[in-house]
Amino acid sequence: MDFCTQLASQWMLEEVKKSRENNLVVSPVSLNLLLNMVAAGLKGSTLEYTLGYLGSENIDAINSKSREMMAVAAAVGSTKDGHDDGGPMLAMVNGAWADQRFPLKPLYEEKILKDIFNCESKTVDFATQAAEVRDEVNAWAEAVSRGLIKNFLDPGTPSPNTALILANGLYFKGTWDHDYRFVKERTERKDFYLLNGDTISVPFMTSSKMYPCGSFDGFKVLNIPYEKGKCERYFSMYFFLPDERHGLQNLLEKLINSDPKTYFHLPKVVLDKFWIPKFKFSYKFEVSEAMRDTGAPFSFAENPTDLSEMLHIPEGARLPPTSIIQKACIEIDEKGTEAAAITASLMFGSAECNTADRLTVSKSFQSHMKTESANKTSPCTFFLPDERCGLQNLLEKLINSNPEMYFYLSEALLDKFWIPKFRFSYKFEVSDAMNYTGTPFSFAKNPVDLSNMLHIPEGAQLPPAVIIQKACIEIDEKGTEAAAVTALTPPGGFSYHNPERSSFVADHPFVFMIREAKSGLIFFHRSSARSEPK
Repeated sequence: MDFCTQLASQWMLEEVKKSRENNLVVSPVSLNLLLNMVAAGLKGSTLEYTLGYLGSENIDAINSKSREMMAVAAAVGSTKDGHDDGGPMLAMVNGAWADQRFPLKPLYEEKILKDIFNCESKTVDFATQAAEVRDEVNAWAEAVSRGLIKNFLDPGTPSPNTALILANGLYFKGTWDHDYRFVKERTERKDFYLLNGDTISVPFMTSSKMYPCGSFDGFKVLNIPYEKGKCERYFSMYFFLPDERHGLQNLLEKLINSDPKTYFHLPKVVLDKFWIPKFKFSYKFEVSEAMRDTGAPFSFAENPTDLSEMLHIPEGARLPPTSIIQKACIEIDEKGTEAAAITASLMFGSAECNTADRLTVSKSFQSHMKTESANKTSPCTFFLPDERCGLQNLLEKLINSNPEMYFYLSEALLDKFWIPKFRFSYKFEVSDAMNYTGTPFSFAKNPVDLSNMLHIPEGAQLPPAVIIQKACIEIDEKGTEAAAVTALTPPGGFSYHNPERSSFVADHPFVFMIREAKSGLIFFHRSSARSEPK
């Protein structure tokens, strides 16, 4: 799962855990394009950090992916007559507003914003005309979203000390494929069960056709494709419905800890019961807050010069934490889907450097525990880079060397010796790491290879295996306590369940994704804790 889709799922999960019965809709693609725009103008440790959580090796990979994403929109109707053949309409538009005190660098403006993102930029005066710029950005957002998103920036935003606004606008409109269309006369009101046990009456759509649908461990997945027209892109909406009425949290946890590609190849089945709600709602959230809460804070405060490829940075300038906001809206009815999202990054700047605001922090380091033998103690070895931002270089050196050479050390008198106490845990999908390093782990091609271990039913399908590990450690004045558990399991249970007949009644909280098949991009991702009546 890519970073932006993972972030959206994680944020939805946190909101559910807080018992917030909000309908959440997020656009991973819009956020990804915006972060790529920012990353393309970075350098130094900030670029390395950004590449890390975006999962890209270098800036060339970022720019290549951005071109591919922009090309998807160009192929399916970003022009005025692109939807005349009945296919989907998709528009992706980018904008930039730079303060006159922090002008854009010509190379970034021409080669990155214009050439890759087809982005128009404008020089403005936030110091004296912040309200006017807000009105301009809001008008731009309303136009890009075809009127779906109004008043994107709240009063008081942007502030007079804003240095730059980068924004992405995304609009999608698609009609259901001819074979899967709904008849309005069959729509009727039914109860929708909320997480708190209450019910509300909402209109539900139904159909008697066969749909791509599959059952997994604790949830069902159903696919409704959109009309393709003449374009070679295949958009679909995937509904993820937990078996239990209060199963939304467990469903989100399973989606976060598995590869969603597992659920996108579904057989057609006859549905004895099929009801999905009509809905229309919008959601606005602070992306930078979600990134901070999920362990990937977004800030240029420590190294403002890392933006010097993007902006002219006055000497001594400091950059407070950047704000990233997104507002998305969606409507689903018998005809199809209309959705839009606006994502913007507001970078703040100050020409004066206030040293009182600075904090001194310890450097990043790596620790390693080595057991010498069963009868001897296990020393804990700390690897500390000389540079405060040198963790990446340290890890690269450890990967490319024999660690044994570092374990035979002579005692030395240290003039200064301080190490932090800490306690934390970490869980990750080992199979993702194996895929990333070129050693994928799967039984999908040859399920009979497991016949010495398990009884394999004839015709059984095995999705890619999932290996997960969770480890925790605590270090204090007394010593160290640590544990790890590693497990292997195919996602959604060992054997894929392909029912000849099934039912799909989305009368309780569910998740959906709008996905384009060829690119694999997830344009909209939504968690429904309640279904708003239309």
